Amino acid sequence: MRACTTVLLALLPFALLAQRRVEGRVVDATTGEPLEYVSIGSMPSGAFTLSHTDGSFALTMPDSLLVDSVQFALLGFIRIAFPVQQWSGGSFEVRLLSSARELEPAQVVGDLREERDLGNRSHHLLFNYLLKAERPDQLIEIAQAIDLGPFPVPVRAVNLFISDTAMDSATFRIGFRGFDGERPTGPLVERVLVRRLALAPGWLRLGLEDEHIVLQGPIVVTVEVLPTVDAKPRYLSIGIRLGGGGPGFDRRSTFDEWIRMPHRYSINVTALVPKGRADDAPEDPDPYLRSVDVRPWSPAVQDSFAIAFGLPERYDPAHPGGYPTVYLLDANLYFNDVLETFRKEARKGSVPPVILVGVGYRDIAAMDSLRQRDYLFPSSDSVPSSGGGERFLAFLCEQLVPYVKQRYATDTARCAIAGHSFGGYFTLFALQHGLLYDDVPFTTFIAASPVVDYAQGALFDTMEGRSLKIPSDTVPVFISHGRGEDDPAMVSYVELAHRCIRTGLVERHYAAADHMGTALPSFTDGLKKLWGRMR
Repeated sequence: MRACTTVLLALLPFALLAQRRVEGRVVDATTGEPLEYVSIGSMPSGAFTLSHTDGSFALTMPDSLLVDSVQFALLGFIRIAFPVQQWSGGSFEVRLLSSARELEPAQVVGDLREERDLGNRSHHLLFNYLLKAERPDQLIEIAQAIDLGPFPVPVRAVNLFISDTAMDSATFRIGFRGFDGERPTGPLVERVLVRRLALAPGWLRLGLEDEHIVLQGPIVVTVEVLPTVDAKPRYLSIGIRLGGGGPGFDRRSTFDEWIRMPHRYSINVTALVPKGRADDAPEDPDPYLRSVDVRPWSPAVQDSFAIAFGLPERYDPAHPGGYPTVYLLDANLYFNDVLETFRKEARKGSVPPVILVGVGYRDIAAMDSLRQRDYLFPSSDSVPSSGGGERFLAFLCEQLVPYVKQRYATDTARCAIAGHSFGGYFTLFALQHGLLYDDVPFTTFIAASPVVDYAQGALFDTMEGRSLKIPSDTVPVFISHGRGEDDPAMVSYVELAHRCIRTGLVERHYAAADHMGTALPSFTDGLKKLWGRMR
């Protein structure tokens, strides 16, 4: 076994241009051959690019950063970093030294083997995740934790489900990393694995038969969509899985930290496994996870929505009195984690078993703009496309809730709506609509970090001095806010809510959580506080 631990960097004279455009070439220090797909990043500016087929690259950095460093990274080579101010003019050449090691061959147990797909082999019919490059030189990287089992298995391919794409073809870089139970760790394969393939909706096979890769145990598979020379728009809609499997991750450059995602990617590994291996049975889909066959069309909104249903464990359609129901907004983000948390709390007895109805959109990118349209009322010049809150409320009340009541055993006395941020605003909008007009089916309201100052405090104008159609003392309401959100608007709204709702209101301040960090704890704590005593 041998290991190389040195690096050779050769710099030719150069000068940084006024726009701080750094150009050069990256080569193998041993062979002199150009290195393609080297990740090159300017720290801490976040500027990023990749080297081309001939090893050349150009990196443009913000003028405002007088002190900066550049990193060069490629699997199989030692990563280097050095300050920009060391350069003195012209272009330069970077020579990377191999870090490859001769590893002891893994022992593959068993003679009779067959191909099996290990990992996430299913995908949600309605939800998917949009991977979109914001810049021509930006790479897109996702990762999925997969357990290959306790024994070494030869890896034949990585498979990725594509829901939709605007590209005819794409270049992918595949990687394998360790997994510590929380985050991806170091690379397990010190090789550059690049494949360029034609694209079409469906399962895409990234073949690795000739790479002789043998792995075992929990791993993380990484897939990068690399930039193209023509700089055309790049996006892929990737299938995701709800209801089980290892965590998924995302990052926007080689030098960024991994972000744990609220979903699992439809990624699996084709491996040669012993015939009849007990832990390689066909994937067991969650029997209590349901989705509608098509996206329901809303005449009120003039658009369709992606709806997912998470039923209680051991769901019984003849359950006496039916099950409490929670309608969750922004389901693309929160459905999977909320479903798992609610089920876990139900097992402990801290909340009743509930039917979770996730209300979402066709993908994350659509959600970003359409939630402004649907969750906000009245319209405001500060938020484009806002103002459709009443139409969205009509869809929920007149179409979705009756559909759920007809299809599942629901307890109409315990029907909650839960939302975060703009979704929290809509939750309070629905609450006030119910108090004023007695026209909503929701009986419980969970608003996490609601944006109460939207449209110059429109929620205040709606409630102040109005007579209520239903007794507000009996309405369970949970309102939360995080670090830095106890501003005058929030304080004033909570005071207004206390005057209107009195005994039914629970307020929670999460001092250690920022705006985005209040969502999941609010949904769980809200259910515990408002329904925890009910069974």
